[in-house]
Amino acid sequence: MVNPGRGRPPQFMRRVRNRPALRRRSNLAVFLQLSLISLGIAVGGVIGWLGNEYVQRNETFRVRHLRVDEVPPDVQLAVESVLQPALGANLLTLEMDWVQRQVRSIPAVHATTVRRVLPDTIRVSVQVRAAFARVEAGNVSRAVSRGGVVLGAESPTMGLPVVRVAGAFEVGKDRRLQGDVATRFDNAAAILEWLPQADLALYRRLDHVRLEPRGVVAVLDTPHWEIIFGDASRLDAKLAGMVSILRVEPPEPRSLIDLRYGNMVVVNAADSTDDSQE
Repeated sequence: MVNPGRGRPPQFMRRVRNRPALRRRSNLAVFLQLSLISLGIAVGGVIGWLGNEYVQRNETFRVRHLRVDEVPPDVQLAVESVLQPALGANLLTLEMDWVQRQVRSIPAVHATTVRRVLPDTIRVSVQVRAAFARVEAGNVSRAVSRGGVVLGAESPTMGLPVVRVAGAFEVGKDRRLQGDVATRFDNAAAILEWLPQADLALYRRLDHVRLEPRGVVAVLDTPHWEIIFGDASRLDAKLAGMVSILRVEPPEPRSLIDLRYGNMVVVNAADSTDDSQE
């Protein structure tokens, strides 16, 4: 091959340009390749459409069963209720994200996993929130989880610590306690978890816990003392201060023991005769 010099194409390329038949065969080959690709795409689209139509119309894959793994009966009924619209839907095209959102909307459900079981079953595994305390406000009583989620009237409340709220309490769309009540409930929950470890005898004398603007107030039954913890900070120091007072001179029944101060314990007469009021 002769070097054509700077700026000139090689000799063999000049020969190709001068042969019209070779150029036509090359263009025809490119056209055939593009035609085959287009035909393949079209055939694939038709097959996909026919397959989708078959799946949509095939009664074999209609949802007929909801299987909920071992959960309390009330939770199982709630899951079956929120998934009722899924019955009869096509299992293969049903959005599992929608199923998960429906199940997670149940207050008692902490986490869930869902999967398809061919040909006609949705299987749901649920992690249930445990009831931590019974929140009372007037005639209303609700089980509440450790994180402040209101579980509902149907949840078991027997044997749970009682937390009383003056007035009413607000519940958000996520079923959680709202506002100051939520903050005070978190403090009360921390105290209720700490007290059995710190002083089991004192915990066993606990009648209920009251939430009020002063903070968390623990009400004992014998003797009838009201102990203002305020919040869940410095709990060991607060208990130590109260114990030192009890050793010297136990307060009279219906006394109010205020532990909110850093270096002293204040003892007064209880200022309420009805423990449900502030």
